[in-house]
Amino acid sequence: MKILHVVENLNIGGLETVLINLVTHQVSHNDKCLVICLFSEGVLAERLINIGVHVIALHKKNGMDFQVLGRIRQLVTRFVPDVIHTHNAICNHYVVMATLFLGHKIINTRHGMGEIHRNVKGELLYKLSIFFTKKCVFVCKSAQIKFEEKYKIKKDKSVVIYNGIDLTKYDCSLFKKMDSPFKAMTGAAFVIGTVGRLNYFKDQATLIRAFRLVKKSITNIKLVIVGDGELRGKLSLLVNQLQLGGDVVFLGARDDVNLLLCNMDMFVMTSISEGFSIALIEACAARLPIVTTDVGGNSEIIHHMTTGLLTRSGDAKNIADHIITLVNSPETRKLYADSAHEWVANNATLEKMCAQYNHTYMS
Repeated sequence: MKILHVVENLNIGGLETVLINLVTHQVSHNDKCLVICLFSEGVLAERLINIGVHVIALHKKNGMDFQVLGRIRQLVTRFVPDVIHTHNAICNHYVVMATLFLGHKIINTRHGMGEIHRNVKGELLYKLSIFFTKKCVFVCKSAQIKFEEKYKIKKDKSVVIYNGIDLTKYDCSLFKKMDSPFKAMTGAAFVIGTVGRLNYFKDQATLIRAFRLVKKSITNIKLVIVGDGELRGKLSLLVNQLQLGGDVVFLGARDDVNLLLCNMDMFVMTSISEGFSIALIEACAARLPIVTTDVGGNSEIIHHMTTGLLTRSGDAKNIADHIITLVNSPETRKLYADSAHEWVANNATLEKMCAQYNHTYMS
C-alpha cells in the first residue's frame, strides 16, 4: 500500500511520536510511505529518513499559502497514494483543497481535544474539509464525542483508535534500579517524575505547587521534570520562589524516556487538557503508580482506584493528597501499577493501533 502522511512538523511531541512509530511499522510491513511536513521538518525527521522514508518540508507561510497548495497537489499526483493520512485540522483542510476532484481517499486523525486550533477561519475550513474526508479518527472517546457534536460528524465516518506503543521498550526488568540516574544525582529515596512539553496545557506549575505540599509531609523525595518548552524559565523561577531548588530537577528534552521512566517511583501528570497521552501510557507500560488529572482521555487510561488515581486539574492540594496516599502505601502502588500495565497491554499497543489504522485505510 502507498500511504502519504501529512503533518505540521516532526518536532518532539506525542503526535509526532505516534506518527513515527506508525510509519516505521508500515514500512516494516512493506508499505511505501511519504511524509509531508506542512512547515519545517523538525528534529525527529531523521528517524524516518534513516529507514528510507522521504520527508518533504513545505515551509508554509502565515495565512493561506497557495504555493503550498500547489506543491501538495504536485506531490500527490507524482506519488499516487492509495490513502492520504492527515494529522490534525490544518493538514486536513490543506490536503482537501489541494486534491479536490482527484478522488483520493483521505483519513484524518485529530490527536488532541482541539483547544489549540482556535482560528475561526481555520475551524470553518476544517468543518468543510470533513465532507471530503473518508474517515475521521479520534484518539479517545472523549474527543470523538466532542468533535461529533461540534462538527456534526456522522457516526459511520467517526472512529476511535487509541495511540499505541511498543511495550518491549518499557520492560523495566532490563534496567537496574540501583543505577538510577535520579537517585545518583539527588540522593532521594523516592522519585516522582513527569514527562511532557513545558507549556500551558501541561500545567507543570500546579505539579510544582503540589510537590511543595508533599514535601511538608515527606522529606526524602524529589521531583524530576522531563521535557522542554516555552515555560522552562517561568517554571524554574517558580521552583526558586518556593525554595525547592535542590528538590526539583529539570532534565530537558530526552530521547531515553523509557530508561528514565524505569528509574522513577511514581508518575504524576497535571495537564488541563489531554487527548490520549503517550507519556501516560508509557508510564503504565513501565509499571509506575500514577496520579493524573481527570481531563480528556486520561480517564479512559486511568480508572480511579484501579489503574491509578484521578484528580482535579489545577487543584494542587488534591494532587498532593493523592501523591502522599500512594507514597505511604507500597502495596497500593504495586496493585495500581500492575493493573495499568495490564490495561495498556490489552488496549494500547503499537500492533493494535497499526492494525486498526490499516483496517480504516481499507474500509
